[in-house]
Amino acid sequence: MSDGIHSVHGVLMGIRLTTPQLASCGVLICGEPGIGKSHAALALLDRGHVLIADDAPIFARKADNQLYGICPPSIQDCMELRGLGVINPRRLFGAQGMHTEQRLDLIIELVAASRANLSLAEASHQRLHGCWQEESILGSLIPKLVLHAQPATTMALLIETAARGFAMSAYNPEVQAHP
Repeated sequence: MSDGIHSVHGVLMGIRLTTPQLASCGVLICGEPGIGKSHAALALLDRGHVLIADDAPIFARKADNQLYGICPPSIQDCMELRGLGVINPRRLFGAQGMHTEQRLDLIIELVAASRANLSLAEASHQRLHGCWQEESILGSLIPKLVLHAQPATTMALLIETAARGFAMSAYNPEVQAHP
């Protein structure tokens, strides 16, 4: 975590897109231990998306001034799933399910569903527009969407939809992904 390199607790995925401008959207899934990050990533792999790193992706800035994440060599081709232990996703999903690096476009933070004490206006805004924030990694502000943790298959669909909506807005100024 020095000299322009930063490690984050989370899962880095490449969400495959159907836009001609961008092949995939790099999504960092983060949240408290046990919240379901790896289970959501497994469901995304099953939906045809790509795993870059489970648990501790390392980010660095490249010549194009974008942040890219890679998997540390010590955990390459490993994914820890509570109840199953450590699996090899390359062996289970094939090489097409794994990439060595991915640009970071979006952070999705999974949080425990709670009865937060929000005002009616705040709760209505979050229901209609989502809970969008920004997080700084190596001096770059990355859009972040906070989602309440749900079953893995539901999380996969929500993450995929958020990434596709975000990518559409990033490459089409007439589409707005977040306020």
